Amino acid sequence: MDPLGAPSQFVDVDTLPSWGSLCEDELSSSVATADTLQEDTVRSPFLYNKDVNGKVVLWKGDVALLNCTAIVNTSNESLTDKNPVSESIFMLAGPDLKEDLQKLKGCRTGEAKLTKGFNLAARFIIHTVGPKYKSRYRTAAESSLYSCYRNVLQLAKYGLLISWT
Repeated sequence: MDPLGAPSQFVDVDTLPSWGSLCEDELSSSVATADTLQEDTVRSPFLYNKDVNGKVVLWKGDVALLNCTAIVNTSNESLTDKNPVSESIFMLAGPDLKEDLQKLKGCRTGEAKLTKGFNLAARFIIHTVGPKYKSRYRTAAESSLYSCYRNVLQLAKYGLLISWT
């Protein structure tokens, strides 16, 4: 709700349940234990970690409507990709975003770049370019994808500490 009581189109990230709370609900309603699981059950190689799971939120919706510090937009190297997600971001952010992206002069595969959120509820947008997958170049694609994740997380950690004028 906005201050005047009208419903907002934006989704406040603080209202979304964490993965940990969803897992706890599922675990408490489940009667399965390690003893009752079938032999062919696939088990995760990762142990349940309450601290980490409490920080992760899985949400299906329009990322451009999230009220948070930053959202991530995947694009092409010229940062002009036309897909439903980026089109929603561009429409809601307004023309200043396109102007800002032109100043960046693109983004190479595996890199990440930061812009203001302009008219979005999110303060910032992290733009990244994922690899084009070809089975022949699997290792290169995996390395580029790893770079995307690493660079997005580095920008989220360090890049958001800078001040904008």
